[in-house]
Amino acid sequence: MSEYKIFDFLKSLDQSRILLIILNQKLNMEILSNLWNKAVFKVSCDGASNYLYDSQSLEGFKECFLYPDVVCGDFDSIRDSVKDYFLRKNCIVKSLDDQNDTDFTKGTLFGIQCCQEKNIQYDLIVAYPAIGGRSDHTFSNINTLYMVDNKKTLYIMSDTDIMCLLKPGKNLIKKHSDHQKAMCGLIPIGCPIPHVTSTGLKYNINDACLSFGGLVSTSNSLDEENEYVMVITSHKLLFTVTHKKD
Repeated sequence: MSEYKIFDFLKSLDQSRILLIILNQKLNMEILSNLWNKAVFKVSCDGASNYLYDSQSLEGFKECFLYPDVVCGDFDSIRDSVKDYFLRKNCIVKSLDDQNDTDFTKGTLFGIQCCQEKNIQYDLIVAYPAIGGRSDHTFSNINTLYMVDNKKTLYIMSDTDIMCLLKPGKNLIKKHSDHQKAMCGLIPIGCPIPHVTSTGLKYNINDACLSFGGLVSTSNSLDEENEYVMVITSHKLLFTVTHKKD
């Protein structure tokens, strides 16, 4: 059985060790600071480095600003002055030119490789901000969930939502008191999912087939009477949930 503590790593007192992947969108400093402080290794993907560099001038973030461990990508977005700056700060600056994969996919795989080589232990991978902005980027980031085959769960998140990929079999999702009625969905990406059963949701599913053109579980929510959500699925299944407090 796979277990997901989706809301825990958002809490300031949580001790989760995060492999943090920073993507090329506008950053919410409160969210980033919380993730940054828990990250044991930080990867800045291409143009995200511009946002990190510019954040030094923002009130309230300058004091806690640190440097990413890695700046990587095909470098079509990062400013030359920013790349030179992080080089001078002894960050690993790695050109990843393969155009068959996105900077997110390449950066995540390179971050995993670096942690393995340096024997850095982490509990989960978080990519932020990975939802919103251009719709093709969001679909591409969801695709990365399917491409990155790792023992640790990869979460992609925005300022309001978190997504992760549920594995075939039983999946236990832990709730939190601040998110008793969070909105959620079970989304079949890529192929029909012939057998899905859930408990702990407002609208549960009983051995149903989920598919585009058929049944898709959206506008659902967590059932506040249950401490956990259980999803049994025959194939990989996208789970999405809001993380704003009730």
